[in-house]
Amino acid sequence: MADIIFPGLGISGFRSFGTEMQYSGRLGSVTLLAGQNNAGKSNFLRFFKKLSTSDSSLSILDRPQSHPDTPCRYSLAYSIDKIIESLTPEQRSVEGTLRGLLGHPSLQKFNDGLTWLEFNLEGMLIEEQFRDASGEVAGLVGASRLIANEWNDSNNETARRLNSVRITQRLIGRPLEVLSVETIEAFRQIRPVADGMGANGTHEGAGLLEKLQKLQNPNAETYRRDSEKFGAINKFLQNVLDDDSAQLEVQHNALTLNVHHGGRMLPLENLGTGIHQVVILAAAATVLDRTVVCIEEPEVHLHPILQRKFIRYLANETSNQYLIATHSAHFLDFSYASVIHVSHNGNHTELIPALTPASLSTICSDLGYRPSDLLQTNAIIWVEGPSDRIYLKHWIGQVSSGLIEGIHYSIMFYGGGLLNHLTPEDEEVSDFINLRRLNRRLAIVIDSDKKSQRAHVNATKKRVFAGFDKPNEGGFAWVTQGYTIENYVPFEILRAAVADVHPQAKALQWQGDQWVNPLEVQSRSGKAITPDKNKIARKVCEKWTETPPAGGHLGSMVHRCVQFILDANEGLEETV
Repeated sequence: MADIIFPGLGISGFRSFGTEMQYSGRLGSVTLLAGQNNAGKSNFLRFFKKLSTSDSSLSILDRPQSHPDTPCRYSLAYSIDKIIESLTPEQRSVEGTLRGLLGHPSLQKFNDGLTWLEFNLEGMLIEEQFRDASGEVAGLVGASRLIANEWNDSNNETARRLNSVRITQRLIGRPLEVLSVETIEAFRQIRPVADGMGANGTHEGAGLLEKLQKLQNPNAETYRRDSEKFGAINKFLQNVLDDDSAQLEVQHNALTLNVHHGGRMLPLENLGTGIHQVVILAAAATVLDRTVVCIEEPEVHLHPILQRKFIRYLANETSNQYLIATHSAHFLDFSYASVIHVSHNGNHTELIPALTPASLSTICSDLGYRPSDLLQTNAIIWVEGPSDRIYLKHWIGQVSSGLIEGIHYSIMFYGGGLLNHLTPEDEEVSDFINLRRLNRRLAIVIDSDKKSQRAHVNATKKRVFAGFDKPNEGGFAWVTQGYTIENYVPFEILRAAVADVHPQAKALQWQGDQWVNPLEVQSRSGKAITPDKNKIARKVCEKWTETPPAGGHLGSMVHRCVQFILDANEGLEETV
C-alpha cells in the first residue's frame, strides 16, 4: 500500500511562489496538484526535488520575478510523536518541554495535529518564528531556551553556548536530507539508457527496461520481493487489457518490452499510446520503494478509465508517496487522494488544500470543466457506446422534439462489454453505481445479451440495474427486451441500412429474431465483416420515421426515459 513518507511542505521565495508562505496542508499517500497551466504545479515539484539534494543555491530563474530579493524559505510539517520517538535516551529529559514548544498554537496551521516549522534554504530554523506576537522573550523562545538549559553536557562548554533554536533543530533533525525523491516527467517512452545518462537512466522510460529485467529475473536474495513486484505489474496489465493471460516480457538484451496478449506477442508500443503510457507509469512506480514520486501530467494519452485504474494501482499496490501535477478532473473523485488547488493570482502562486466538495467544485471550474462534463448536468443517460447514443437520441427526439441533448440531458458511454467482463463484487462496479452520489438524475441502458427468452441477465448487470433503477430517487434503468438495442429495429429498415453501409456484404441473415445478434455480417466470399455500427445506426435513423408505439416495450421505455428527463428539468413545459 502507498505510504505517507512526508507529511507537508510550505514554500516562499521560489520561482512563482512569492513572499507569503504557501502551505500544502497534510499530504496524502497520493496528493493531486490541480490547476491551470503556469499556475505553479511544476514549481512545487521542482522545489520538493531540490530539497532532497544538498544544493542550496538559487539561479536567477529560481528567484521570483515579482520579488527577486525575497529570501527563499520553506516550511516542513512534523508529527510531534514521531519526533519524540526519534530522541536518544540522553535527549528524553527534554521531552515535556519539546512537546510544549512544538505544540504551540502559532506552529499549528490546519488543526490536523501537524507542527509546521520554517527554515531558510540552508536548512536552518528561522528564529523569528519562535517569538510571541509581542516579540518578547517568552512563550516559544522561553521554551526553546529552556531546552537549551536542560539539554547540555557539563563537560562540553561549546554545547552550553549553542543557540537554543539550533539545539531545537538538532533534536528535530532534517528529514529531507535522507528523503528519496524521484520525478517522472510528462514525456515518457520506453527506450534504452543513452550515453551520458548514467547507469540507472530515468524513470520516464529510459533505463526502465533494465530495472524491469531485474524484477523479471531476480537473484536469490531478492527473489520473493522482486517476483511479487513483477507479478503486480502483470496483474495491472491484465486489468488494463481485460486479459487474464497478458504478460510483460523484457527481451534478453533489454532493448524491447514485449507484451503477450490475445495469443500474440507484440512490443508494448504496438498496443497503442495509452496502454504504452500507463504501463510505463505503473512499472516506474513499482520498481521504486518508499520514495516520494513526483509525476507530471499522468493523464496525457490516458482514457479516464485508465486514469482511475492507474491511480488505484498506485494507492493499493506500491509503497511510495505520490505528488501528481494534473489538469484532469477524473482523478479528483478518487477517495484516497488529497487534493491541492494550485492557482496564480497574477502576482504569485497560491496553494489551497481542497477539504470540502465545494473546494473540489472550484478546482473543476478553474480547470475549465462545465458542470455537464462532471456529471452535474440535469439528467445523464449512460449507454454502452456511440451507436446506442444515436438510436436513443433519435427516439427521444421522436417522442419529445423539444428536448435538446447537452441542455436538458447528456448521454455518456460506459464502454462496450464492460458489464460482461466484471463480477458483481468488482470495485469498478461499485464505483460505477456510486456515480449516483455525484448526480441523482442518472439513467442507464443495458443490452440484455440474452440468447433465449428463458435466459437470465448476468449477475453484474442485475446489480447495476438495481443500483440505478430507483424512480423515487430520480434513477431509471432499462434492459433491452432482445439481445441488443439493434434488435428493436424493424427487419427491413436494418437490412437496408446494412446494405447501404456495406454494399459488399451478403444479404442480412437476421430475420427479426430478438434473441440473435442482428449484426453478424458476412461478405459475399463468406468472410466475416466487422459492421460499422455507428454508420448503420445513422442510416437506420434516416429511414425510421415512425415513432415507436407506446404499447410496445421500446415505446414504453422511451416514454419512461423522456419522463425521466422532464422530471430532471423541473418547470420545463413540454408535451409528452
